[in-house]
Amino acid sequence: MKAPSTELQRWAEIVAPLTMSSAPGLISTRSNYLKSSACRVEVIAKPSRITATISWRDSMGCRYDDQTWRRGLCRAPGVCALTGLPIMSGDEIYRPAPMPHAPANATHMILANVLRQLDCEE
Repeated sequence: MKAPSTELQRWAEIVAPLTMSSAPGLISTRSNYLKSSACRVEVIAKPSRITATISWRDSMGCRYDDQTWRRGLCRAPGVCALTGLPIMSGDEIYRPAPMPHAPANATHMILANVLRQLDCEE
């Protein structure tokens, strides 16, 4: 029997080609920085100065087609879901907006300056 991490890695390799975005106008990445390499993050819109609409698809975790993320300050170090760049406490970030209960991707973040560089932010 294969080790669980080997099985997950093989599954991620099988699913990876299916996670690439071909839709024009969307900023997309298959992130190797997240727990699941089969995760796709797309910036759909930037409706206000403090919000972004994100499509988050993780075949091994969760899927949110039009999830609202809000700008704020990072409270604990992490990595940017789009770029893998390190995030330090106090950095300006976007995170999933609170819902009735915490979304499955509640601990993930996107650096605010990454959205600015992608012309998604005003």
